[in-house]
Amino acid sequence: MTVKRTTAVLATLMAATGLTLVGAPDALAADGATVYLSGNDGTYFSGTVNFTNRSASVDGVVYPSSNRCRRVNAAAFDSVTNVLDLKGTRLWCTMSSPQHIPLTANVPGGASKIGISLLDPEGYSVDICWVTRGDTSCR
Repeated sequence: MTVKRTTAVLATLMAATGLTLVGAPDALAADGATVYLSGNDGTYFSGTVNFTNRSASVDGVVYPSSNRCRRVNAAAFDSVTNVLDLKGTRLWCTMSSPQHIPLTANVPGGASKIGISLLDPEGYSVDICWVTRGDTSCR
């Protein structure tokens, strides 16, 4: 049996039994969910949350209305609800704006949950939702 064939057979056996090779990623392939947050005044945020190995991101568009300013905050949590990272956008008042919020989740398996908030100018939450890895939409 050649080295190449032996490696292939071992990899197949390990995959079948649930074992992983040293150096393999801690998390499965990237997965994501849709997000829609809204205020009762026509303001909203629409986007996606994506989980990857040891990071996550929130991407979307903030839509303020009639000088009602809004910002978006996002936080990554591990499996026991410890905050891994917290970031937010600047305040948007007059026009919609695409946003990218990268989050670090430097623990084995990466982030297990992301919290996203639509905030008013004083920092009070107008709407909030949570995405757990594997969800397809914000709850």
